Amino acid sequence: MPGIFRSAILNRAELKSMDEGGENFLSWIEKIFDRVNLYTSRGTLSYLITLMLMGTALMVRIAVAPLEAGLQYLTFFPAVALSAILCGFWPGMFAILIGVCMATFIFEQPYYSISLHSLQMAFWANMVFVIDGFIVCSAVAAMHRYQDKLKTAILDNKRARQIIEATSDGFWLCDINGKILDVNNSYCHMTGYNRQELLTMNIADIDANEPTKGIFTHIQWVIQHGCDVFETQHRRKNGELANFEISASYLQDAGHFILVFARDIAERKRIEAEIEQSHLTLDDLYNNAPCGYLSLGVDSKIIQVNQTELNWLGYTREEMLGKKIMDFQTPLCAKEYEMHFQKYIRDGSILDIEVEMLRKDGTILPLLLSANTINDADGNFVMSRTSLIDITDRKGVENELRKSESRFRLLFEKAPIGIALSQQDQKFFATNAAFCKMFGYTEEELTRRSITELTHQDDLDLTRKMLGNLLDGDISEYSIEKKYVRKNGEVFWGKAIATTFAGDDYGGRYTMGMVQDVSERVEREARQLSEVKKQRDVLVREVHHRIKNHLQGVVGLLRQSAIEHSALVEVVNAVIGKIYSIAIIHGLQASTRSEDVDLAGVMENIIDATCTRIEYENTLEQPVFLCGEEAVPIALVLNELLTNACKHRSANTPISIRFEKDGDDTMITIANNSDANRLAAMGDGQGLNLVKSLLPRKSAHLETGLVMGIYTAALILSPPVTISNSASI
Repeated sequence: MPGIFRSAILNRAELKSMDEGGENFLSWIEKIFDRVNLYTSRGTLSYLITLMLMGTALMVRIAVAPLEAGLQYLTFFPAVALSAILCGFWPGMFAILIGVCMATFIFEQPYYSISLHSLQMAFWANMVFVIDGFIVCSAVAAMHRYQDKLKTAILDNKRARQIIEATSDGFWLCDINGKILDVNNSYCHMTGYNRQELLTMNIADIDANEPTKGIFTHIQWVIQHGCDVFETQHRRKNGELANFEISASYLQDAGHFILVFARDIAERKRIEAEIEQSHLTLDDLYNNAPCGYLSLGVDSKIIQVNQTELNWLGYTREEMLGKKIMDFQTPLCAKEYEMHFQKYIRDGSILDIEVEMLRKDGTILPLLLSANTINDADGNFVMSRTSLIDITDRKGVENELRKSESRFRLLFEKAPIGIALSQQDQKFFATNAAFCKMFGYTEEELTRRSITELTHQDDLDLTRKMLGNLLDGDISEYSIEKKYVRKNGEVFWGKAIATTFAGDDYGGRYTMGMVQDVSERVEREARQLSEVKKQRDVLVREVHHRIKNHLQGVVGLLRQSAIEHSALVEVVNAVIGKIYSIAIIHGLQASTRSEDVDLAGVMENIIDATCTRIEYENTLEQPVFLCGEEAVPIALVLNELLTNACKHRSANTPISIRFEKDGDDTMITIANNSDANRLAAMGDGQGLNLVKSLLPRKSAHLETGLVMGIYTAALILSPPVTISNSASI
C-alpha cells in the first residue's frame, strides 16, 4: 500500500514536471508517511486493525442504543484506547480521527449527513473526545517506551552478567568500604572460595600485599582518580599466593561502587621470569663468551664491547666506548684497517682477518677478526657485528711449525740418502737432491713419475703389493731391498723404507719414501755367497761320495748274507731298497736348496733302487721340476708310496707308475693289485699318515682308492711346488 501511494504521488508529480514546489510537497508527504509508519507491512496492518476496532465499536454502539440517545463516545473511547495499546500512538490518533468523523456524521442531526449545524453541535464534544484520546494515546505511548527501556535494561543486565560469568578474568563489585557485593565464577575458581564465602568477605581479607589501612587508602585514590591498574597478590583459600593484575573503576553514577576485574598473571610472571633469565643468559653469553665481541658505528667508533675483550686488553668499558677501533691497534694494523673499512661496509662482511690490538700495558695481542654488517630497510649501514679470537697460542704454534718446517726442509735437502714424497696417485711432488742424483733425473722430471716407474721389472709386483698394503692401512711402514733403474738404464740395488702421513686434503694420505744405494754391499755379499756356495758344494760332494761308498759296501755285505741265508732274501732286498732310497734322498739333500730338481728323474732313481717289477709310463711333453725347498719332502712321499705298493701288492704282480699333465697340475699315479687281507690289515696306517704329514699344505694333495682289486694312490702337484720349465727361471 505505501508503495502504491508513493507511485501515485510520483506519477502525479511527473505529470506536473516535478517543479521545486512539487518536490517540497512530496518530501513533506513522505515524511508524514514515515512518521505514521505506512511504508512497512506492520504499520499498514496496525491501521487496518484500528479500522476494524473502530468499526466494531460503531456496530456495538448502534446495537445497544438508538441514535437519538447520543452516547456516541461510549464505545469509541475504549476502541481508541485499544488501538493505542495494541498498535501504537499514531494508530490511536487515527482512531480518534475516525471516531470524530463517525460521531459527527452519524449521531448528529441530521443523521448520516454533514452540515454546518452538526459540526457546531458536535464541536465541544469532539474536542473533549480528541483531548481525552490524545491524553490516553500519549500515556500508552509513554508506557510502551518505558516498557521497552525496561526490557532493554533487563536484557543488557542479563548480557552483562553472561559476559562477566563467561570471561576468564575474575570480577567482583564492592562498596567504598571494600566489602564484596558480587563476584563471578572465574574469581571463585581463582581463589578457591565459593560465592557465598566471598560475599561475606572484605578486600582486606584476601589481599596479601597491603595492610588494611593501605587498602582503604588505595580505595580512596581510585575514588579520586576514577580508575587504577596495578599488580598485587591475593591469598587463596588453601593459603597459596596468586599474582593478579587488578583493573579497578569507580562507578559514581551507579551508586558509588567499585568495579574490579582481576587477571591471573601467574603465566605472564613465569614468562617474564623466563625472559629475564634469557636476558641474563644472553648477557652472560655476550660478556663472558670465549671470544671478544664488539659493535662499530659508521664512523668505526665502538658502540658495544663485551667483557672478554675488555679483560684481554685491560681497559674499562667507559675507556673504549665512543672511540675508534683504530685507537687500540698497532699503527700499521690501524692504517690497513682504516683503508679497508669502507670496502667492508660495502661488501657487508669480512672473514678471518688477522689484526694486532694494543693492550693497555702496551703489549700486542694478535686476534683473528670476522664481522658482518647490520643495515636498515634501505640497505644503509647501521652498525657491525664483530667477533675476535685470541690467536696468541696459534701464532706460537705457527712459529714453531715454521721453524720445524725449516729444519725439515734443511734435513730433506741435505740428507745423504734419497727422499721422495708422493701424493695419493703415487706421483712425486717433492724429491731431494740425493734422490735426483741417485736416479739421474731432475726434480721437474721426477714430478711426472711414480716409484713404480723407477722399479725394476723383477720387483714390480712386490712393490705394488707392498704399496697397496701401506695405502690400505694394513701396515704402517715397510722396508725392502730391490732393484731400481736409473735414467740411463743402469740397474742398481737400493734399500727402501716407506711410510704414510696425513695430507693437506681431507682424508688424503701422502707417502714418504727413503732410498739408499746398497749396490756395493749387495754385490759384495753376492761374491761372498758365491764363494761360500762353491766351498759348500765341494765339501758336500766329498761327503756324499764317502757316504755312497760306505752304503755300497753295506749293500754288498747284505747281498752276501742273502746268498748264504736264502730265507732272508726278501727281507734283505727290502733293506737294500731302503738303503738305495736313503742314498737318493741324501743325494738330494747334498744339492743346493736353490737348485730345482727334475721330478721324473727323482722317480726313476727311486724305481731303480726298488727290486720290483714296475711298469713305468711318462707322458709329460716337457720336464717338470720340483722347487728346491720341496724336493726332499716330495721325494720322501714318492718313496713311501712306492714302498707301500711293493709291500701290499699281490704276489708276483707288477706295479704301475704313470706321469701325466692336466693344465698346471702334474699327477703321479701308483697302482697295484692288492692283497685284500694285507690291505685290510694296513687300513690307514703309519705309511699314509707319514705321507700326509710330509705333503706341503698348499699345491699338493693325495687321493687313494680301490676299484676292482686295484689300489691306486694319485699324488697331484701344482705350482709353486712344480715348475714347468726350470731353464727359464
